[in-house]
Amino acid sequence: MTHIKITLSVLAALAFASCTGDSDSPGVSGSEWSDTPIAFRPLPGGEARSVNGETTETNISEMAVFAYKTQGAWNETTATPNFMYNQKVTKSGGVWGYTPVKYWPSAGSDEKVSFFAVSPAPSGVSGNGITLTTAATATGYPTFTVTPPANPSQQVDFCVAESVMNATEDNTNGKVSFTFNHVMAKVNFEVRYISTGSFGLQLRELTFAGAYASNTLDLSGNAPYYVWGTVSGASATATYDLSVNGGHLVSTPLEKDNYIPVSTASGTLMLVEQTILANKATLEATLWVGKNQVTRPVTPVSIGQEVKLEAGKSYTYQVTIDDSNSYLYNLAQSPWDFDYTGGVQQFVVPTTGTYKLEVWGASGGGGGSGLSNGGKGGYSWGEIALTQGEILYVYVGQAGATSGVMSWNGGPGGVLSTSGTAFSGDGGGGTDFRTVGGNWNNDASLSSRFLVAGGGGGRGGQYGSGSAGGVGGGATGGEGTPNNDEHRGRGGTQTAGGAGGTGSPSLVGPGGFGIGSAGGATDGGFAGGSGGGGWYGGGGADNTGSTGGAGGGGGSGFVSGVTSTSNHTPPPTKTFTAGKGATIAGNASMPNPSGGTMTGRSGNGHAKITLLP
Repeated sequence: MTHIKITLSVLAALAFASCTGDSDSPGVSGSEWSDTPIAFRPLPGGEARSVNGETTETNISEMAVFAYKTQGAWNETTATPNFMYNQKVTKSGGVWGYTPVKYWPSAGSDEKVSFFAVSPAPSGVSGNGITLTTAATATGYPTFTVTPPANPSQQVDFCVAESVMNATEDNTNGKVSFTFNHVMAKVNFEVRYISTGSFGLQLRELTFAGAYASNTLDLSGNAPYYVWGTVSGASATATYDLSVNGGHLVSTPLEKDNYIPVSTASGTLMLVEQTILANKATLEATLWVGKNQVTRPVTPVSIGQEVKLEAGKSYTYQVTIDDSNSYLYNLAQSPWDFDYTGGVQQFVVPTTGTYKLEVWGASGGGGGSGLSNGGKGGYSWGEIALTQGEILYVYVGQAGATSGVMSWNGGPGGVLSTSGTAFSGDGGGGTDFRTVGGNWNNDASLSSRFLVAGGGGGRGGQYGSGSAGGVGGGATGGEGTPNNDEHRGRGGTQTAGGAGGTGSPSLVGPGGFGIGSAGGATDGGFAGGSGGGGWYGGGGADNTGSTGGAGGGGGSGFVSGVTSTSNHTPPPTKTFTAGKGATIAGNASMPNPSGGTMTGRSGNGHAKITLLP
C-alpha cells in the first residue's frame, strides 16, 4: 500500500456559514483572529473515499481533525485539543466543509496551531471499529482503540495524517498539507486445490481465526506520526468470516494446482498491527463440490510460523486444499440425487459436458382423515451442456398434507369447511432447477427456472371424503375432480395459472407463476382442494353448493427450449438441447428415481443430475 498525499488549502472561502464569535468559534472582529477561515479543500487529486477496501488519494471523502492552539510552540504536557476536537470534515459537491468554521490566529500574536487528522472519522465498535479514547480536556496526542469489525465488509483502511506542528498562517503560506499513511495491515488470500483428478470446486466461505482482535494507536508529532501498542498472550482474538452469503466474497471457482485470489475489494481483511504466534491462527474453508457443502481445515504455507503484520503492508496467504485422499474428487462423481430438505440446494458442475437433469414434482395432500388421493406429481427431464464450475440451484417440492400450511415451493395450504367438519388437502410443491438462488418465491429466482415438474392438486374435503386433486406435470396440469363440476380447480398451463373453481359466489382466483391458488370453503361441510405448484400453479377448487368437495388443479411442467414457449418475462437464460427433453403428467408412466418405472410421483419431490458419456 502506498502513502496518500492530499493537500488541504487554507483559503478565504465564503462557502461556510458565519461563525458565532465565541472563543471556540472565533469571529473576525478585533485583533485576536485573522479574517482568513481555515477552509479544507483538496487541490486536484483529492476526491471521495470508499467505505472499505484500500484508501487511495482519489477516494478519500472524510476525516476527523484535531487542532491544538498553543501560546508558543507545542508542549505535550500542556497542549489540549482546544481548537478542534474530533472535528468531522467531509466532501460534498466537490467542496470540503465543516461547522462551526474556525479562523487563523492573528498574524501579530504568538499563537500557533498544531494539526492531527485521521480518516475515516471514528464511529466506535458498533460502526467502523475506530474508537477515540482521548478526552477533549486531555493533554498530549490523540489516542484510539482500533477493533476491526468481525464482518470484513465493514472494515476500513484506517489512515493517519502526518502531523502539521506549530502552524501559522504565515509559515504555511496559508496552506496545510496532510500526507496520510496506511496504518492497518492488509491480508489477502489465494487458494488452490491439489487432487488426483480435476473437477469443479467453489469456495463458499473462508474463516480466519486466532488473529488479535484489537490494538491501541497513539498519534505523535514525529515520524512515523503514530505508535501501535503491543498485543500478545491473553489479548482477545477474533474470527473473521469471508463468505458468499455475507456479501463480501464472490463465489470463486478454484483451480487445480494454480492459486486463485479470493479476496475482493470488500473482502480483504484490514487488521491491526500485531505478531501472530506460531500455530495460533487457523483457516477453515467451506466448499461446494457437486451437490455437497464440505468444511475442511486448511493450512496456508506461512501460518505455521510466527508472522508479524506491520502497518501499511500487504500480506498474502497461499492456501492449499489437499485432496490427496480423493474425498472431494469422489463427491464430484455422477450421478447426484436431491431429496426434499425445505431449502435451496446448490450444485457445482464438476466438469464441462452434457448432463441429464430430471425432476419429479410432489403430490398433493389427501384431505380429510387418512385419505391419500391428492394428485400425483409430474416428471420433467432434459439434456443440456454445462460448464465446469457454474452453479445450479435445486428446489425440491414438499408433499401436500392436510395441514392448512403451504407446501414448500408453491403448494398452498388446504382449507377448513365453514362447518368445521372437513379439511381439504394442501397443494403439492413443484420441483425445479434455477440459475438464481434465494427464497423459493423470490421473483428473480422464479424467473430463472429452466426445468420444472408440476406438483399435484390437493384433494377436496367433504364429510370425511372428497374428490381427487388433479395430477401435476405435463404441458398442462390435470384438473381436479369431479371433472364435469364447475367447482373443480383447473391445471396450470405454459402461459397462465389454472383457473379456480367458478361456483357462485366464487372466492377462488387462478394459480400464479410458480404457485397454486388456495381452495375455498363457502358452504357447510365442503372444502375445496388447493392447487399444486409448478411452472404455472394449478387453481384451487371453490366449493359452493351440494356438489362440493372438489379437488384442486395440478401445476404445469416446463422444459426450456423443448416445451412450448412461455410468455413469461424475462425468459430463462438456459435451454435444453432440442428434442432432448419432455414433461410428463402424473397419470402417465415415468422413471422411478429408485429404479424401474411408476405412474406419477407420490410424496415429496426429487431431483437428479447425471453426467452423460
